[in-house]
Amino acid sequence: MERLSSSDAAWQASSRLGGMGWIIKDPLNSLLLQGSSSRPFVTSALVAEALALKAGIQAALASGVPRLACFSDCKELVLLLNSDGHANELDGILTDISLLGSGFLSISFHFVPRSENAQADLLAKTALLSCNTSSLSGV
Repeated sequence: MERLSSSDAAWQASSRLGGMGWIIKDPLNSLLLQGSSSRPFVTSALVAEALALKAGIQAALASGVPRLACFSDCKELVLLLNSDGHANELDGILTDISLLGSGFLSISFHFVPRSENAQADLLAKTALLSCNTSSLSGV
């Protein structure tokens, strides 16, 4: 049975901080897993989106999900993945996603409007806020 993964990122250009969030649901839309992280030195919003997608894929693979449909509100990223596209800043991450994808019986990538990605968006924004708070307090 195919699982559904939604991912999103929040990025702050001035600090180059990124917050990533992902959610994995079953076909009946019940939450199975979710997670978030933040990191410094993220060079663009596109890189942050790719890192969020990669994190969701890693979590699904680690939990033994056999089939995965990945949803992102980043049209450019979905197009790159579905066309074996090339973007210099993403080459390593796209390669990682491809290698991780080979661990599934099937994996697919789909664009979803931002309005339908609110849960992952909230996780990403919360992670970014947490990263900003840590940076401000010197932690």
